[in-house]
Amino acid sequence: MNRTDSRESEHGVSTTRRYDNSARQEDARSRRAAIVAAAARLFLDDGYAETTIAQVAREAGVSPQLVYASFGNKAGLLAGVLDLMGAGDDQQVLIRDRPEFMAPSEISDDRERLRTFARMAAEVNARVGALQVLLDRAAVGDPAAAELRERMLAAMREDHQVYVNRLAAGMRPDLGPERVAEVTRVVTGHQVWHGLVVDGGWSQEQYTDWVCDALVRLLLD
Repeated sequence: MNRTDSRESEHGVSTTRRYDNSARQEDARSRRAAIVAAAARLFLDDGYAETTIAQVAREAGVSPQLVYASFGNKAGLLAGVLDLMGAGDDQQVLIRDRPEFMAPSEISDDRERLRTFARMAAEVNARVGALQVLLDRAAVGDPAAAELRERMLAAMREDHQVYVNRLAAGMRPDLGPERVAEVTRVVTGHQVWHGLVVDGGWSQEQYTDWVCDALVRLLLD
């Protein structure tokens, strides 16, 4: 919102100046994006444990105090990186509630509905799969990272329960919705993506084709 500031003009006449916060908000978003980009580069190039807040701040051209104020600590910074890069923007809307992730439920063909969901999951892995693997590794020796990983795992389980409810038509009835949700979470998860694309040398296109086919074969009648 705009605020007003009443001040005396040089002629002694009271004037009202309006301040538009849009420029300040845009500057804050720009700084946050710079911090996230710098942190992502350093985490992936140097490792989570080796990266410091001071290094991130220097890379982003901001003060360490701003990084701490924006993200709290290094685990909070990694959480911010995963949130922003996973969604692709800074809108405060869960990925599962975004129109593109709700759209598959409108597709009538069972196979195409499941394939569309799988393609979108593959795109998310392309953006943040390597960072999620980094979190898995950091959680082994860092309590804050371990706590973040547990929170993210719980959120992923909840997300996939929501997705399965939307994709339910045509699913194998012998599995039940909870087991189907676990199958979609694991098959479309970052560990499988990393194993095939990073360790296995598959292209993103090959991986996407595989994950689409895998879900159809595993879950449809």
